[in-house]
Amino acid sequence: MAVDQKSISNIDWNYPNLLSKETLLRLFKLRGINQPGIDAFDKNVLVNVYNHYLLPLPQRKYRPNRRGKEMTKKQIILAKTSKTPSDDDIKKMPQRGIKRPRSVSEYNYGTLSNHCVQHPTSISRSRGRNETDEQRVLRLQRQRERKRELRNSETPEEREERLRRQRVRDEERRNKETDEQREERLIRQKVRDEQRRNEETYEQREGRLLKQRVRDEQRRNKETNKQREERLIKQRVRDEKRRNKETNEQREERLIRQRARDEQRRNKETNEQRKERLIRQRARDGQRRNEETNEQREERLIRRRARDRERRLDKCSLSYIHRFYQLW
Repeated sequence: MAVDQKSISNIDWNYPNLLSKETLLRLFKLRGINQPGIDAFDKNVLVNVYNHYLLPLPQRKYRPNRRGKEMTKKQIILAKTSKTPSDDDIKKMPQRGIKRPRSVSEYNYGTLSNHCVQHPTSISRSRGRNETDEQRVLRLQRQRERKRELRNSETPEEREERLRRQRVRDEERRNKETDEQREERLIRQKVRDEQRRNEETYEQREGRLLKQRVRDEQRRNKETNKQREERLIKQRVRDEKRRNKETNEQREERLIRQRARDEQRRNKETNEQRKERLIRQRARDGQRRNEETNEQREERLIRRRARDRERRLDKCSLSYIHRFYQLW
């Protein structure tokens, strides 16, 4: 195994095809690969074994700043000064085996010719760093398509588990966020919802509202009395804020829509449902009257007298017109 030291020191470890068979065997002995009968293997087989076990991994690619340039120079100097150890160096070194993913005896020498190791210079480590806006948009679009395919192929149990994990993550994120972050998130959410509603068709809107009603019904069936009271209180606060911000025209439109919905609901309800609704309404009115102050009670009575006066004037005008036509 006597090999010239000067010729070996100029050989790069990334090109085992340029090494002789004796040098390859010496390297295997240095790295603890002592398989009986390895001396009888062909050089092509030894090169493939070298590519599988001993080929150096890709080196780090530093950034083009001051520190990165210094590290790149040191890397080049280290690559130039690296050399293959000689037989004397191997004898001086302690013989210690190195853990490998599998031994040489388990290696399939019939498929060594098909084994191809990618050269370190061809491996890119800057994935997603130097991409343009178009490349980023395409990557995100492909990512959304993959997620959509996965969701279409998942079972109901997997979907419930995924949604549960998502709710836990959202809850943790909301507990950590500040008031400003929460306002920004809600603004972005409203913008996204507005865009989605403008793009959806009538059928999609009906399907979305139907699913929303089903979810609300399930949530209300599961909630306790305490949770129901808290939900109603938060709903009243939101409605109060919305009413304070709306104009007179928006208020009139809202009341018209509300009367139309109430009229449709009353036309569909049965006698039993109507009785239950009136009972609940009287109970709510009783609670409201018990909680109101004297000033609120006076304002309510004034509004009620004004409504009654308008109703009587309307009736008087109708009766006057009716009599006028009869006399005519």
